[in-house]
Amino acid sequence: MRRIITIFMALIMLVLSGCGSKKQTSSENTKPNISQTSSNTEIENKKQLSIACSITDSFCPYTAKTLMNRNITTLLYDSLVVLDNNFNPVNVLASDIKTNDKTVTVKLNQVSFSDGSTLTADDVVYCAKKAMKSSTRYEFALEDVESVTAASGDTVVFTLSKSDPYFINQLDFPVYKANSETKLSGDNIEIPPIGS
Repeated sequence: MRRIITIFMALIMLVLSGCGSKKQTSSENTKPNISQTSSNTEIENKKQLSIACSITDSFCPYTAKTLMNRNITTLLYDSLVVLDNNFNPVNVLASDIKTNDKTVTVKLNQVSFSDGSTLTADDVVYCAKKAMKSSTRYEFALEDVESVTAASGDTVVFTLSKSDPYFINQLDFPVYKANSETKLSGDNIEIPPIGS
């Protein structure tokens, strides 16, 4: 039995020793690669990232039906916070968050949307209300919110039905420019909402 294991391990070592990368010398680096010069399209395609999605579904995080598109929205839109590997909130769009019993006050970072307009508290309030009425996990996460208001251009106030020391962790809902999910292209196709 020991002999079989030894032979088996030797075969594995032999196979693995054949695997490896070939280092290029400096002279090889200066020579053009025939496959690279034969097709500019091939080179350009390597600079693009393709992500599977459903073009018949929405890219709005609160109305998307397919799991693919819902997952993509986390790449398209920032949130007030994200959770680190230990489930602690890390500010993204929020610069400061203060809790006082049932009131959570969020001060926003100065952030621009992709169209150049500035993120405002009204955008966050708009998206929070959409999240609270959606059929997504955000509806459940924000179920203790009694109201959400814009105290100023860069401050949002969440009023909760009960004190929750972990509510800040629920502020990971996607934020996009208010009312931008209703725009259509010239071909009458829904355009994704404007993100930051």
